Amino acid sequence: MELTTRIFTSLPDEAKQIRKTVFMQEQGFSEEFDHIDAYARHILCYADGVAVATCRYFHSDREYVIGRLATLAPYRGNGIGAAVMRAAEDAIRLEGGTSVCIHAQVAARPFYEKCGYISTEKFDEEQGCPHVFMVKRLS
Repeated sequence: MELTTRIFTSLPDEAKQIRKTVFMQEQGFSEEFDHIDAYARHILCYADGVAVATCRYFHSDREYVIGRLATLAPYRGNGIGAAVMRAAEDAIRLEGGTSVCIHAQVAARPFYEKCGYISTEKFDEEQGCPHVFMVKRLS
């Protein structure tokens, strides 16, 4: 499987569809899209030319934030999510960023820990789903 990533300055339709599928249809979130989408950078990951994963990143209050990481179910478990995170981190480094904050679903915490993120142990909820704030220093 050949993986490629692309960065977009506006939310592509393919990324919208992936997020609708994962967050709204599979996980039951109703408030998926927000004002951040208008100024965030959006990353799409393609497997053999098919869009299969996405995330967004943006600069907010002196820090970079990665969020809305979503991988279509048939493509999970083979490193695509980690590849998307690396692409976002690489882009942030190129912009001069030295650290990243994420607001992760608690259930996904082990994945993000494998990607090098450390929990701040600050928890909250988003639409009834427990989340944890995590950080990573970029080298």
